[in-house]
Amino acid sequence: MVLEMCRRGVRIDSAAAEHARELLLRKRDATLADLSEKLGTNVSMGEIGRTKWLAETSPAPKQEPEPAPAPEPEPKPEPEFGA
Repeated sequence: MVLEMCRRGVRIDSAAAEHARELLLRKRDATLADLSEKLGTNVSMGEIGRTKWLAETSPAPKQEPEPAPAPEPEPKPEPEFGA
């Protein structure tokens, strides 16, 4: 992305971009370490990207009870026409 921005003539602060990248990588690693600790197994970016792994480690979705059926409206009395 930085390369594309440079090609378009956008000025880039390389030091700030590298600092932001390192900060994001540290946050990612800390989050993965926390998740690994909670699950009791090593978690990496490879596992997170696998659908099968996510399905195995995620809790089953809660089944929401079906809503009660709406009461049927009372029938309107038929109008009486006088002859």
